[in-house]
Amino acid sequence: MTYEDFDRNSNSINSPQEFQKTSDQWIAEGDAHCRSEWYQAALVAYEQALLLTPDNAYAQQGKSHASARIKPYEGAATSYEKAIQLPPYLAQEYYKTGNTLYRLGSYDAAVTAFRQAIASAPGFTQAYQGLGNSLYRLRHHMEALSAFEQAVRTDPNYVEAHYSRGVTLSTLRRYQEAIIAFDQTLQISPYDAGAYYNKGIALYGLKRYEEALFVFERAINLAPDNALIYHNKAKALYGLKHYAEALEACDQALRLAPAYISIYNNKGNALYGLKRYQEALATYEEAIRLDPQDVRTYHNKGKALYGLKQYEEALQVCELAIQLAPQDARAYYNKGNILYALKHYEEALKAYEHSMRLDPTNAQTYRAMNKAFYSLKSYRDALTASEHALPLESDKTSKTWAPWKMGQLKQTIRMLKQIIVRCFHKER
Repeated sequence: MTYEDFDRNSNSINSPQEFQKTSDQWIAEGDAHCRSEWYQAALVAYEQALLLTPDNAYAQQGKSHASARIKPYEGAATSYEKAIQLPPYLAQEYYKTGNTLYRLGSYDAAVTAFRQAIASAPGFTQAYQGLGNSLYRLRHHMEALSAFEQAVRTDPNYVEAHYSRGVTLSTLRRYQEAIIAFDQTLQISPYDAGAYYNKGIALYGLKRYEEALFVFERAINLAPDNALIYHNKAKALYGLKHYAEALEACDQALRLAPAYISIYNNKGNALYGLKRYQEALATYEEAIRLDPQDVRTYHNKGKALYGLKQYEEALQVCELAIQLAPQDARAYYNKGNILYALKHYEEALKAYEHSMRLDPTNAQTYRAMNKAFYSLKSYRDALTASEHALPLESDKTSKTWAPWKMGQLKQTIRMLKQIIVRCFHKER
């Protein structure tokens, strides 16, 4: 029996918005905006740099340079946005208010302020950006995407809008479109490590692991001290089954961020891939010590115990995962695998059926049910389970799955049909 790797669906690891730009990257962005005479955007970039490095003389100089070139009451406009339909200071004041509310975490109020700024100045690019940021924080992703797209329409060279659009598309799992958005970001700002990082995540989402690895390497060259890049590089290496290299990348990530739980899970997965189950178990236990409420780590700990054939202990860990996340189909799937290994086929079947009710689209569960029914010599039910799995496997095969799995499943169905025919003749 295979034990599902539960780190692959973890949004907490993959979230593109986790990447933080460095002070140097904000300065480079400010310089680019100054060269294009977009001084308000440059001012924002320099201010972000100063939040990270308050004594940075270059950022202070850039801020002074940008501020001196912003016309009174027109600071929020791009170089070609000269006309404002209502009194200009209203749009600027609403915009400032929106930024303040956003920094305070009052995202609903920030949305209102940014919309008032846009009503005062319909071509106000930065206000659309602020609106999109606030909506994204509220998880209103489609509305956020619309705001970022409007920002791009008002200023096609506004790099932050392209970047944010890519992040949002990636969050929506529209990875191919996200890649295009990050490529557009890199055309404007070719040294943006965050754009490379997020492009890598989108490629990873498409299971294009080789390409993702290449892009993460580019991001590391630009931001060598960012633990998240090494962490996601390890995930790409894991996807390629380069477990030893994935382990090295995890160790590098942990040197930079020794308390980041997701990296421990990733490291444990690499050790598991190397069949170093005892070390994987110790790594997962360290993650649990750091955060006893992270259900993902219990899944992974159960996986290591399963690999060690410590089935009774694995079952206990599975029950803990179910207590933490009773609606998580994966926990019941794992429980079924453990019970199957213990040859408790009827109990395994009940666990698989529970998993199937929570997630009826998982072909793995139907295949596991097939094995449990077969072990119970319930061949008709085994055939039914395999036939349920077939269209689900077919859908996966059309995307990323290997064709041999489909062939294996079809062979199982043919074998079951032959068994049923033989049983029918015996009964007669």
